[in-house]
Amino acid sequence: MSENRSDFFTGLVAGAFMGGVVGGVLGAVLTQQLAPGKSKSSRRRAKSRRSRRTPPRSLAASVDSQELLDEVRQDADLAIAEARRSLEDKISQLNAAIEDTRANFLATGEQQNGSATELQDAG
Repeated sequence: MSENRSDFFTGLVAGAFMGGVVGGVLGAVLTQQLAPGKSKSSRRRAKSRRSRRTPPRSLAASVDSQELLDEVRQDADLAIAEARRSLEDKISQLNAAIEDTRANFLATGEQQNGSATELQDAG
């Protein structure tokens, strides 16, 4: 039994050591790949310098994007109008079909009532 405990603790210590080595190597490799030769603060400073150097958006770019936005809105308005017309046509077709069905139903009902009246008169 004491031999099992000894093996357990030996395995635990060896696993902790190997995990530490693998984790350390992996951390070092990933850190170098993310920012070779730069610390976090130097990356922040470089980013702030780049952002100061970028020129503001030009007026021409703003006008182009506004024109594009207007064009998209016009296209959307046309698509909505076309969809509305299509739906109105379908609604009118459905209304016509309902009216036809109602007329057929009433005509069929009158014929049935007429034949029932004739049967009553004959009987």
